[in-house]
Amino acid sequence: MADDIDRAHELEELHRAAALKARLTRKPYPPQDIECGKVFCIDCGDEVPPARLNVEPETPWCVECQGYHELKDRC
Repeated sequence: MADDIDRAHELEELHRAAALKARLTRKPYPPQDIECGKVFCIDCGDEVPPARLNVEPETPWCVECQGYHELKDRC
């Protein structure tokens, strides 16, 4: 049990560090080109894959960042 909690905490710290680094090296909000089908994650700036947009058209996050937010909400 403690190992799972430690791993979750470690993943959260790694994700925060990556998100902070991404925010420091990019514009405040990534460009959104919805007409061309390009949407970018508001946390990391990576393009949100078209398949994900077909399932969740209004999502602000890529799959990895969405997973982080779901994990954070559970803790």
